[in-house]
Amino acid sequence: MKTTTSKVEKNLDRPKRIPMAQARQVLNVEDVPDNLIARWVLDTKNRCQVFESAGYEYITDKGLAVGDKKVDGSRAAGSVVCKVGNSTGEMLYLMAIDRKYYEEDQATKQAKIDSIEEELYAQTSKEGHYGNLDLEHKSR
Repeated sequence: MKTTTSKVEKNLDRPKRIPMAQARQVLNVEDVPDNLIARWVLDTKNRCQVFESAGYEYITDKGLAVGDKKVDGSRAAGSVVCKVGNSTGEMLYLMAIDRKYYEEDQATKQAKIDSIEEELYAQTSKEGHYGNLDLEHKSR
């Protein structure tokens, strides 16, 4: 006896169609471990080397889901995750750093910003200053 499958049943295993007008998230990365902070680094002017010196490491492709749909060709398992980054052919590499170091770096940057803001919002009664400055800041 011959069984027939409907057109709807045949299409169930197809990936969902993404319309051309819809924005594609080609740089989204899923399944990065929680203890890592990942970012794409454009390999221009030795930036990747600078990131390596700061503690970042290349992420290798171990079944990592990058983008809405992986359509940019095949790579050997375990190879570094990368994509063409711009029209000149420079590459974007997926790099990650331990969350602890990332948070330390962010705290250092925030301390510098806080110091600058403190100077900006300080009263002008210091020696050599005159006038009055009245600024409101949402965190003060």
